[in-house]
Amino acid sequence: MGTAAPAAPAGRRIRTRRYRGRQLVAGAAIAALTGASVGLAVGLRWSGDRAAGADLQAWPQVPAVPAPAYGAPALPVQFRVGRVGVSADEANNIDIYQRYNEAVVNVTAIAMDYHWFLDVVPRSGAGSGTIIDREGHVVTNYHVVKDARMVSVTLASGEELEGRVVGADPETDLAVVQFDPRGLDLTTIPFGRSADLLVGQKVLAIGNPFALSRTLTTGVVSGLGRPVSAVNGVIIREMIQTDASINPGNSGGPLLN
Repeated sequence: MGTAAPAAPAGRRIRTRRYRGRQLVAGAAIAALTGASVGLAVGLRWSGDRAAGADLQAWPQVPAVPAPAYGAPALPVQFRVGRVGVSADEANNIDIYQRYNEAVVNVTAIAMDYHWFLDVVPRSGAGSGTIIDREGHVVTNYHVVKDARMVSVTLASGEELEGRVVGADPETDLAVVQFDPRGLDLTTIPFGRSADLLVGQKVLAIGNPFALSRTLTTGVVSGLGRPVSAVNGVIIREMIQTDASINPGNSGGPLLN
């Protein structure tokens, strides 16, 4: 960067020399910081094609602007949940979990297998499910209830109810189980629109991994439109990839944004 020429006293004229084919740009800038940067700039430009000895008025003197004092960066907005102070992001996680965790149920399926001597023995498996309406419909994964002779649904209250598979789509690994909801005040989770998702958005998963009821994990949308091979070998397309922890027993639980 070149050395700036000293300013001429007010009222004094400056003699310029002729520089053919060259241009000179002079400018002065004032910037102030008021939450966002705001700048004001002025400049003068002339060409070497002007006649030698052209007179230019001296620049007016611009008062100096003191540099703003910068304090420490602001902390995240704080909330209080009971006696605990939490950040805005934590408060959002807590709010979503408290509103929807009771809509996540445990789905237990009992199927019949044969051992070496061809005797029938029961085989049980468990996963998660999501209550989607007040009629007692639960969405889960097909592999959780595949070949089940008996299905039970355990609510957040601990109450275990008999369920039955009323719909299944093995190609998308989805199934619907229904239980009798009479006398129950059910919490439900509405459907979202995966078409509105963006990579990088925060997501929360609630499920029953390793039989640990209604466990919350968090992450982001890591990718969209992913192909995934189902248990039966079918390729399921347009899946959502996330880095939220998903473990055995999470199958059928909701992914919330």
